[in-house]
Amino acid sequence: MEKFRQKIRFYTKKLYEEPISKILLSLKLTPNIVTILGFIITLIGSFYVYQGNFLIGGIIVAVGTLLDSIDGSMARLSNNESKLGDLLDSVVDRFSEGIIFIGIASYYIFNEFNDLAIFLTIITLLCSQLISYIRAKCESLGIENKSGFFTRVERSIVIIVCLIISQPLIGLYILVIGTSLSSIWRLYSGLNNAKN
Repeated sequence: MEKFRQKIRFYTKKLYEEPISKILLSLKLTPNIVTILGFIITLIGSFYVYQGNFLIGGIIVAVGTLLDSIDGSMARLSNNESKLGDLLDSVVDRFSEGIIFIGIASYYIFNEFNDLAIFLTIITLLCSQLISYIRAKCESLGIENKSGFFTRVERSIVIIVCLIISQPLIGLYILVIGTSLSSIWRLYSGLNNAKN
């Protein structure tokens, strides 16, 4: 799965990450500014999601996610990689993803009450954070663990597509299954690798 993901990443870098990164760098934007800008745009999109404007919200969230995906590429191209930028990017990634699910949960709490949708959103948010946390914890312990599926990229694609077609509930069903299985698998792989 990781090899397949790396192949996809190779093509996405060539198709849009590096070209857009070069444009933004030519505009004198720094990777950290783009990180914050992506978060602000995602925040605005999440507000539209909360209001029930899923199409508009999904498109805006897609723009924010796109910007957030190229800050690392910008840092590499400009030889501006730093621990500060890496930490900022990682933390903002968690905030950005969380705020989207908060927007969805808020819609189902305040606009169209649906207790099942609220429950699915909470489980998805929990497991999404766990997937990232398990990898980070393994790295801090020197344990190799890039296993699993439904990384942030896959999760973002699912929720953005389902928002754009105005079917967030379908996205939640897919994500609650995918993130639950992925978090369990990543924990299993980490524990298994820790024995070696």
